Amino acid sequence: MLDGLDVFECSEVGDSVVEYLSRREPVSSKQVSTWLRTPPKLTVVRVNTWKTTLSAVQCRIEDHLQKTGQKCSVSRFGDSNEVLLLQCSEENKGQIEPGEEEVVVDQQCGLAVLRGADLFTPGILTLSYAAQKSSQVSVWADLEHKCTQGSSKKYDGKKVFVGNGILQVSRDEVFKENQRGIGVLINQRVFNCPSLDESKFNGEIYLQNLPSILAVELLNPEPGERILDMCAAPGGKTLHIATRMKDSGEIIAFDKSLKKINQILMNAEKHGFSNIKAFVQNGIQSIKDATSRKEELNENENLKLELDPSESPPYHPETFDRVLLDAPCSALGQRPQFFNKIRLKEFKSFSKVQKKLVSSAVSHLKPGGVLVYSTCTLAQEENEGLVEWAEQTFSQIKPVIIDLENNKNYLRFGHPNNDQPVHNDTIGFFIAKFMKIL
Repeated sequence: MLDGLDVFECSEVGDSVVEYLSRREPVSSKQVSTWLRTPPKLTVVRVNTWKTTLSAVQCRIEDHLQKTGQKCSVSRFGDSNEVLLLQCSEENKGQIEPGEEEVVVDQQCGLAVLRGADLFTPGILTLSYAAQKSSQVSVWADLEHKCTQGSSKKYDGKKVFVGNGILQVSRDEVFKENQRGIGVLINQRVFNCPSLDESKFNGEIYLQNLPSILAVELLNPEPGERILDMCAAPGGKTLHIATRMKDSGEIIAFDKSLKKINQILMNAEKHGFSNIKAFVQNGIQSIKDATSRKEELNENENLKLELDPSESPPYHPETFDRVLLDAPCSALGQRPQFFNKIRLKEFKSFSKVQKKLVSSAVSHLKPGGVLVYSTCTLAQEENEGLVEWAEQTFSQIKPVIIDLENNKNYLRFGHPNNDQPVHNDTIGFFIAKFMKIL
């Protein structure tokens, strides 16, 4: 049902991505589109080891999979004590057909279903008038953002089938104000990704892409340090940093959205962390002028007072031990995606923002401190090109080699022709590491 979709409406952007990927192996536009429309083979669970153990969570997940009839293997990732890999035995693609009664959702809900989620009631845009509670329905994602919520008419716009399920609510209940809970329990999926209800684990797990987990591993936060997560939403890496720090020290998280900041703080409480402070803040504007720092210190000299480093942003330069910059990007490596409408002008604007954020990150960092930069895009301008620019621009930082085989301070993940072990079948992702010179 996903066949025939072209991920890139803008050929210039698509051509740029194909060219980037072709530097490793020959790859066609069709291969790239097919790969981007397909979720990674693995579902990755990061265990909150501040609350529980990997062994305890593994037992609970295996029990859940058995009770729900899901044929999936659960294994550890290497020698990690916090990462579990789930892989289902086979794919359903091409084996299921949509039923007559339809539920239409937006693209984000559709993508979540493809990766194993059930459909929550607020995500339902329309529902066939004849559909009854406990009946089988087919779930479709609206690709044009034209579906009117609450309509009883069959939606004839551009849409894609993502799975079948059992309707858990009546039509009247679906469109009630403040309706919550599962609306459709998915029992047939286009891709056989495991279904886990994160909420039932009470903050003991976090579903996360493997490269995002590795970004925090490379940051290597230590208990008692002061860490800045410059573009923190949705907050998975922030929580991981807190886990590594064993709820000690201080983590400052920035995002420009109050809604996302509140979600980060809610998740911090749910996962059992008290060392996370989150602020609505543009990372580009998060540095205090160095002159004001000197004046404030002079004013307090007679009282022998050092300024409180825990004040709200903007911050004085060189007050953080480590900085994680998971930069806003063109997101061309996200999987699955139905199609990407990004235009060339917008595509080229991201590197300008990223350079400003890196400049702030370098200023925030103490001498001897570590900066990790990451993106979820395949664009060279935002990845290797950004690293080259940073090395040429800032004499006070030096690369830290993380790709030992190629002697590089960066790693990239995800490729359509990936014939490596299954855990390399990830979203497209990029990580680079620097240290500030003493």
